[in-house]
Amino acid sequence: MTLTASLVPAADHYWSTLVRNDAEAAYAVIDGILDAGVDPAVALDIVVHTQQRIGESWAANDWTVGQEHAATAISEEVVSRVWEDLPEPTPGPRPLLVCCAEREFHSLAAQVVAASLRAWDRPTEFLGPNTHRERLVQHVEETRPSVVLVSASLSSSLTRVARQIAAVTATGTPVLAGGAAFDANGARAHRLGATAYAPDARAAFDLLDRLPDVVIPPPSPHDEEAQRLTTMADTLAREVLDATEGSLGAGADALTPDHWRVVLATFTPHLVASVAGGVLTEDPTVPVAARQWLDGVLQRRGAPDHVTDLLWEQLRGRLQEYPASRALLG
Repeated sequence: MTLTASLVPAADHYWSTLVRNDAEAAYAVIDGILDAGVDPAVALDIVVHTQQRIGESWAANDWTVGQEHAATAISEEVVSRVWEDLPEPTPGPRPLLVCCAEREFHSLAAQVVAASLRAWDRPTEFLGPNTHRERLVQHVEETRPSVVLVSASLSSSLTRVARQIAAVTATGTPVLAGGAAFDANGARAHRLGATAYAPDARAAFDLLDRLPDVVIPPPSPHDEEAQRLTTMADTLAREVLDATEGSLGAGADALTPDHWRVVLATFTPHLVASVAGGVLTEDPTVPVAARQWLDGVLQRRGAPDHVTDLLWEQLRGRLQEYPASRALLG
């Protein structure tokens, strides 16, 4: 995201506090902006902007995964403290409910959306990271929110988000989808059955009063191949990784968390699940973008030039019974 010019100095200051791992100083930057009368949602734009910079720094191998985790934890704490300091919204008949995709543990983007909506006087509850479908439905039935906002940052989450959306809309509750897993025009979100798509908190806020009170569940994007591939994704990823490592030859026994082989092992499941997401959304750019991203991350860590080619071919060779998935791989 692009910050307004007036926020750039504060954003640079906030970045410096994360570089030196100073949680109190980080909060003081945001608190100072709030004391100056800035809208809390605008102040939190600094956190979102900085988180993007953190991700880019890790991808470029300028930051270690440990630094990335520590900085993210500080920003999560900052947003939590901002949330706690917000005045209670005007009571309404039905709250908003914000959740994350199942198996997504980076919840900062969703946390910022929830805090922003609360700052704009909308009663909002945040369920945290890794929201299991069963827990989500139980909470919807107990609290009867007016809208459920589902955040997904990873394209590998798309098939799990589809199940969350189907379960929530089955209760008649509208679903507003958002996050980096979706494309800019919202086609993937609509393909998964979401009631609407919003790229950020402001767009979500503007849509809230235009959503229906009750939705008729849309036809689920039930693609048997995508569901089968999702079920097999973890096993398939292990097979693909083992075969790729076998082709590359033995590596060192003890590797740091930031070694390219560790990164390869960590994100091979992401690549496989992104293929399933591409099939389900009928969007061939999903696995292609995942491959390009992984290739860039690996190259910056000294991996052989052909490592993602090997991975791609090993995956393609195991998709004989998955014609749509195989077609996406070229």
